[in-house]
Amino acid sequence: MMDEEIKRLVGELDLYHLQKKMKQEGYGPVPVALGDLFAVGCYFIKHGNKTVGEKFCYTALSVFNIDHGVIRRIIDHIEGSEQEMATLLNPHVEVPQELFGNYEE
Repeated sequence: MMDEEIKRLVGELDLYHLQKKMKQEGYGPVPVALGDLFAVGCYFIKHGNKTVGEKFCYTALSVFNIDHGVIRRIIDHIEGSEQEMATLLNPHVEVPQELFGNYEE
């Protein structure tokens, strides 16, 4: 997802806080697994299981130790933009593609 789309969906300041924490965590299997978990959460939200989806997304975001309010604002912006938001935490490229396909529904 392009930064401009994320800024539009989440807000520039909240995105800055999240990206700063993500950079501190670095790359590797754990951050990518968190991205995968977040993407699956977006998938559940899109398919009507909002409770499970939000739990997955909240869990993935909370690992980055960002403010609860920022996490809630990010989660509040998922519904209706699930496919776009699924890439927020840099999951394996194949995960959102497999979950959502390469098309808009």
